[in-house]
Amino acid sequence: MPLAIALVGFILGLDLLWSVVASSTAPTEFALVDEPAHLATGLLFVLALLTLVRSRQPSLSFLAAAVVGSVALDLDHVPELLGWHGLTAGVPRPYTHSLVAPLALIVVGALVGGRIRPIAFGVGAHLVRDLCTGPGVAVLWPLSSAAVRLPYLIFVASLVLTAAAIVVAARRSPSPSRLGGRRETPPLLSRLLPGIVAATVSAALALAPARAAAAPTAFGAYIPKADQHPALLDSLAHQVGRAPAIVGSYKRWRLRPFIRTELQAIWSRGAVPLITWEPWTLAGRGFPLRAIADGRYDNYVRRAGKSAAAWGHPILLRFAHEMNGTWYPWGRGRDGNTPRVYIAAWRHLVRIFRSVGADNVGWAWTPNVDGGGQYPFPRFYPGNKWVDWVGLDGFNWARRGEWQSFTDIFGSSYDTLSRMTSRPMIVAETGSSQTGGDKAAWVSSALSKEIPQFSRIRAVVWFSDRVGDVDFRVDSSQASLRAFRSSIVSPRYGLNRGALLSTPASLRRKTAAPAAPSGGFGEPSLFYRLTQKLHGRYLWIAIAIVAASLVILGFLIAWVRKGGRAKEPLRPRSAGRRQAGGSEP
Repeated sequence: MPLAIALVGFILGLDLLWSVVASSTAPTEFALVDEPAHLATGLLFVLALLTLVRSRQPSLSFLAAAVVGSVALDLDHVPELLGWHGLTAGVPRPYTHSLVAPLALIVVGALVGGRIRPIAFGVGAHLVRDLCTGPGVAVLWPLSSAAVRLPYLIFVASLVLTAAAIVVAARRSPSPSRLGGRRETPPLLSRLLPGIVAATVSAALALAPARAAAAPTAFGAYIPKADQHPALLDSLAHQVGRAPAIVGSYKRWRLRPFIRTELQAIWSRGAVPLITWEPWTLAGRGFPLRAIADGRYDNYVRRAGKSAAAWGHPILLRFAHEMNGTWYPWGRGRDGNTPRVYIAAWRHLVRIFRSVGADNVGWAWTPNVDGGGQYPFPRFYPGNKWVDWVGLDGFNWARRGEWQSFTDIFGSSYDTLSRMTSRPMIVAETGSSQTGGDKAAWVSSALSKEIPQFSRIRAVVWFSDRVGDVDFRVDSSQASLRAFRSSIVSPRYGLNRGALLSTPASLRRKTAAPAAPSGGFGEPSLFYRLTQKLHGRYLWIAIAIVAASLVILGFLIAWVRKGGRAKEPLRPRSAGRRQAGGSEP
């Protein structure tokens, strides 16, 4: 039947449209495309039921309930939109997006006389689509929270095969159409519709790489003391138009890293805590990594692991970050620290946490970007067995006129990290200086143009604080805030906590970092960059070079002029006199 073919074309056309516009599946904007596609999918399967089941035709009420069920399941997203995340803890979609829903409807339908079973049919049609789009479905919940995600091509194949079965069955049937006895579509349109569907499918497959490159990304933020004063998180969400899915905090040793009230305040707002565990005191004295590896602080570590296990919900923990730098006591070359000592300390901590049942802790290893090879990090990697997430810290410091784009900062380190491991990747700290260039342009370029091309990055945590005289805050200026808000509300940054935590442990797809932009990221003028670089000894060197150049130029001009006079021919005086006054007496 042409109607079946038209439904397939409509569904694929909607998905194609969304792939061009945003390539995401998390925010409410997606419902404008997703719900009509769910409705069309339900109608297609109902049409198949009408055409293929001849012995017992379903009633009109059955068909209506099935179609309603194909879209009504998404009402379970409403609590999350209203701020309650009780249905999505640890899963990419609400718990009711699983086999529990259709099975429960079938059981209830059997008890009340079968009136609810058609809704189960529609819910099943809904889940077929969700299995192949977006973050997937935790189909086996509550037995497992792991998301099952099938290739989109399987969904396409199921639609095409269903439509083909309907067409074949309808042609074999001598009876008129069951949908109101309407006449069949004219032969010309019947021939064109399969071609339209084929072209739509081909276009969708051609756009598959673009969809993969623009994978949804979670938005995270660090705000000073937000873990202790969660109202700051509400204020940020109001400012930028999106609540963070990750909330960062920093805890020093000898203090409790996992405080239930702080963790719960973050979790209740739909975010996962990202705790940076720093082995130093408030006074800046470091705890030697070698002593940690040797077990000197095992009692403290064991208590921390037990408190994390007792809380029970997922926590992202990064220990001794930026270890490849030299600015922290645990950094490279400080206090006898070496990659081997660092790895031994890291693995020792992981062993203790696992021994006390803290399997809810995800270990995030995050070095600083290599700074053009100045801070190499591969030798510090503890290994996939000991790491759940990998990441990078990097900032646009805008020092001495150097204004770097996001890709300038992260590109080479991203490539190195991608070659090292297949673990999912986060940007654990980033931001841009307010001064030294156009921060608003930098934010827009980073969030809207550059980050979406880093296909392995699943989360970006903005460091919204000052460091010395450098202001990385989201609202360091009204222009910066406007740029941040207009970019972060994009569906591209709608990956929620459940979908983030359901990220596969291994992302096999390896893609290189994009080329750095040639402009458009707020870079200052060449004159400004030169004046910023010329300071201190560089200024005296510049003055010396200019003075030496002037002296050399003066000598060169004098030499050229002297050489020109030497080559000028001498004119005889007698000839001059004769020309001036006649002959001699």
